[in-house]
Amino acid sequence: MKRQNSQSIGNVLQELLQDDLFCKKLNETKLIESWRKMVGENVQSKMTSIYIKNEILYVTITSPALKSDLRMKTAEYVRELNQEIGCEVIRDIKFL
Repeated sequence: MKRQNSQSIGNVLQELLQDDLFCKKLNETKLIESWRKMVGENVQSKMTSIYIKNEILYVTITSPALKSDLRMKTAEYVRELNQEIGCEVIRDIKFL
């Protein structure tokens, strides 16, 4: 018995990659990984959570001094992260 609506895996993946919501989530995941690489292990060890909501990257930092240092370079981080992904994924970063 042969299925009538069968598609190749390549076609299914192509359709998935054209889905805006899927692409958005994929880019958000890539951006979070890029953030982790950019800041390194020292900052990561002081992070308790990281997520993106409404085009804002939220990063919870346990060190007030580190949080202050990171805030001073927010615009630079936003620009570099979006540039690495190739599109505007975030507009701002909030350090909590």
